[in-house]
Formats: sequence, C-alpha cells, structure tokens
Amino acid sequence: MIDYLTSKPCVAATAATALLAGLAACAPGSSTETGEPRGAGERAGTLTGVIEYQGHEPGPLRVAAFSSFPPRRAPIAEIVIEDPVFPQTYRLDGVPPGRYFVLAVVDTDPGDGDRYRPRVDPGGTFGPYRSPASVTIDSARPANGVDIQLVAPAAGSPWDR
Repeated sequence: MIDYLTSKPCVAATAATALLAGLAACAPGSSTETGEPRGAGERAGTLTGVIEYQGHEPGPLRVAAFSSFPPRRAPIAEIVIEDPVFPQTYRLDGVPPGRYFVLAVVDTDPGDGDRYRPRVDPGGTFGPYRSPASVTIDSARPANGVDIQLVAPAAGSPWDR
C-alpha cells in the first residue's frame, strides 16, 4: 500500500506523479475542505470494472479512486492486486457518495515509493488517458463498467514531466 502516515502537508501533484503518486502526506478519505471523513453518515458505494493491458510488465496492479484530477490527496479507496492477469477485474468497496476519478497503474518497481513513472509503468484512467472522465458514486447502486485500458510505458507520455 501507499504510505499515507506522514504528517507533512499535501501539495499539488506534478503530472509525473498524477496516476498513483507519491501523495503520501494526507489521510485517505478526508474532505479537502474540513478534514472530516467524506460521506460521514452516508452509506458507501462500490466501483467495479475491468483493466485491459496487452503488455507484459510485471508488478502489482494498483487501482484507486481520487476526488480530484490530477490527484492532490490520498485516494478515497484503493485496491492492490499482487499478480494481475489481464483482462483483470477489480472492485473498490467503501467509496463514499460523490464524484471520483479512477486511475490504475502496474507498479513495475514497488520499491520506488509507489510513484507512477510513465517511462516504465503502464498506467491508465477511466475515460480518455489525456482527459479522464469522472464517476459518480451513489450508495443506492454500484458503479459498474468503470473499465480502464492501460497505456504502455513510453517517453513523451502526457504524465512524463
């Protein structure tokens, strides 16, 4: 898992860290305005989908929901699939009602601080890679079909800055 236990203040993510960044400074699930848990008192929802990838880079698959894009805080919900087999299904539970951006990355070097490195890590978003779409979570029904196509690592990625 990503280390979110430091007490350093959050800073805006650079594009290179946007997908599952070293955003280790904030508590997961906190409101950006109040510090209170999101959706306090509301029933949490579920996101499900399939991650597609044609490449062969090994590593854990990280799928996370963020309240902003690019991410500025820790993910609201996250799952790590240690040995993904593509197409790989996923399910994020415990997502408070709201609007989120869903991002995924194969972390080819888990020892590098869980940062997205587009030159070596396959990554993707729900919606277009350069302009992700948001997903609205409603506690009354799950958000199904939140599918992501991973992009092979390459120099010149929009996140490579």
